[in-house]
Amino acid sequence: MKISITHYGNTTSFESERDDQDIAEMVSIIKGMMVSVGFHPSSVDNYFVGAEGEWFPDLEEKTNDCSKMDALIDGVKGAFD
Repeated sequence: MKISITHYGNTTSFESERDDQDIAEMVSIIKGMMVSVGFHPSSVDNYFVGAEGEWFPDLEEKTNDCSKMDALIDGVKGAFD
């Protein structure tokens, strides 16, 4: 699997020999990539948690728990090691 994002001239890529990433891994990777091209971490988190464009906004209670950001950043760093 290979994903590349370019935003205002900043490019980041993710490449893996395996294609069996689950949805949680993919969301974490994409969110981390968005941060690495210049989006603010809290903006990315807010969009994925309770923002417009959400497909099923009423299915579960949404929170703005920013403590998840450290785990996200660690996961992205690990993906690029």
